[in-house]
Amino acid sequence: MRFAALAFGLAVAAAMPAFAADAPAAPVRIQASEAAQHVGETVTVVGVLTNVHKTPRKAVLWDIGGTYPANPFTVYVNRNDNDVVPDVSPLIGKTIAVTGIIKLYQNKPEINVTNPKQVGVAQ
Repeated sequence: MRFAALAFGLAVAAAMPAFAADAPAAPVRIQASEAAQHVGETVTVVGVLTNVHKTPRKAVLWDIGGTYPANPFTVYVNRNDNDVVPDVSPLIGKTIAVTGIIKLYQNKPEINVTNPKQVGVAQ
C-alpha cells in the first residue's frame, strides 16, 4: 500500500512541471496608445477612462485615453451585455485596465467587454 501511495506521489510530482507549462500566461499589459499595434491579440489595455456614452441602439462606448474621435482606444459593451457589465461612469478620470481581444472597428482599436471580470481599476 505504501508503495502505491509513493508511486502515485512521485507521478504527480513529475507531472507538475508539465501542468505548469500548459497554464496560459497572463495577457501582456499595454498602454491605450499601443492598442493599434496589437490587433488580434489578447492583451490588457491600460488607460484613463475619459468618457462613457450610450449609442442610440443602447450599446455603451467607453473612451480611453482621450475623447472621441481623438481617443486611441474604445471599449464596446453590446446592449445585450448592459445588465452584466456595470456602469463605469463613476470611474471617469481614473486609470482602468481592460482585458480582451483587440479588434478594429472603423479603423479604431477596441475590446468588446462581455464580463465584468475583464475590467478593473489599474494598479
